[in-house]
Amino acid sequence: MRIRAKSLSGALLLGALLLGGVGLALHAADDATKPETPAKPAATTPRDVLDPLLEKSEWQAKWVEDIQAYQIAFKGPDVYVRVTGDFVMVQSYLGRVPKTVVTSDLIRVLRKNYDLYQGKFGLDKDMDLWFDLATSKRIIDGEELNRQIAFVAAAAEDAANLVKTETPPPPKP
Repeated sequence: MRIRAKSLSGALLLGALLLGGVGLALHAADDATKPETPAKPAATTPRDVLDPLLEKSEWQAKWVEDIQAYQIAFKGPDVYVRVTGDFVMVQSYLGRVPKTVVTSDLIRVLRKNYDLYQGKFGLDKDMDLWFDLATSKRIIDGEELNRQIAFVAAAAEDAANLVKTETPPPPKP
């Protein structure tokens, strides 16, 4: 009886392995006969990414070729929407921080970063003060971009009241 039980379980195991192998072979053959669907072409320019997102926006955006970004005018600092690598960047230029600004004024603005869940205030190498909010291109949609533009505009206007900056004249065309 023992010999039969062992040979029966061995036969069942061998049968399962054979069926599994047949299943894999059929699955591979099925995949080979399916027509390949062409891959969706990746967006190649910033406008390919931003135009569909801004179509749903309530803001009037103007494309600025020199900086490859959309500009949205507000009563406070303007907001810019651009593509940087894999991210859509919504940012506002608050102006250049003059050398006469007291360090405590800058610290007060930079401490605002701790109150924010999204975005950040920062200084670049030229002492320009910016507010930036970056979101992956993979997850942003028009509704979220619309909300982010309003958020950046409000944060920039609030920060402009905390520290006085100098805005250099616009570049000549």
